[in-house]
Amino acid sequence: MSNAGALVRSVLFVPGDDERKLAKCAAVPADVVIVDLEDAVAESRKALAASMLASSVQRLRAGRSFVRVFVRVNGFATGRTSDEVVAACEAGADGVVLPKATTCADVKTVTALIDDRVGDGAAVSIVPLVETAAGVLRAAEIAGASPRVERLAFGIGDLTSDLGLDRGDEPGYATLLDSVRATLVIASRSAGVGAPLEGPMLAVRDVAAFGPHCVNARGMGFAGVLCLHPDQVGIANDVFSPSPAAVARAKRIVEAFEASESDGLASIVVDGVFVDYPIAASARALVARSGAISDRTAISNDHREELR
Repeated sequence: MSNAGALVRSVLFVPGDDERKLAKCAAVPADVVIVDLEDAVAESRKALAASMLASSVQRLRAGRSFVRVFVRVNGFATGRTSDEVVAACEAGADGVVLPKATTCADVKTVTALIDDRVGDGAAVSIVPLVETAAGVLRAAEIAGASPRVERLAFGIGDLTSDLGLDRGDEPGYATLLDSVRATLVIASRSAGVGAPLEGPMLAVRDVAAFGPHCVNARGMGFAGVLCLHPDQVGIANDVFSPSPAAVARAKRIVEAFEASESDGLASIVVDGVFVDYPIAASARALVARSGAISDRTAISNDHREELR
């Protein structure tokens, strides 16, 4: 139900009240686009963004079956959450992003709202944003609170604010954030949900730094990254896609291991590297992911040709 294996290399936020940005993002090849009703929308325009939701979802998906559209609702403290979750379901959104998820009850409440609106069999995902100290400590519980939870996402900005940290380049800052990243990756695996999403890089114009930001996240086990600007999408897609060399090597491993299995061998050496069942399984997963990305790219290219 939760699409844990779906492509989420690039997950792009767009303000739900901004017609110009919505139109621009409708042409950006992100795997997921999030219509933001929360932090990207001024208090005075919250109602407008909510009223535009159905048309926003339709616009972002128009002719692009390969793009999933999520909605980030406002948190429970605002009193808007329930109405916005229902509106997201009615608009046909593929998922709901829940900010400041701190307890299992938060996720269960959203699950009940979705089930009541679309039925318990419909594939509407929940992505809880872990962005408070309480959320970090309960990450595994939150991830396992509902079969609708697809994966967790890291809310870097809100977490540093909650912890009273100045954002900077001090070694301790990076070490703390990496410890949280490790917690989210392990909690996700423990709960059996998809690998988490890295938080956004707030310096949106620093394109040169965004690549290393993604590389670090990929190395720690994240599936993709939250993007705040369309220029970050292509970088995210590249970094979180396996390289041709890696795919070729994985195929060699799979082929060699399958041949060895037929000969009764459970371990071999490929390209000078020891391979057993876990390594072979990882290689198969990488090949499968590469195939999904190739299919996604082909469909995206066909869509661009249709628009010309």
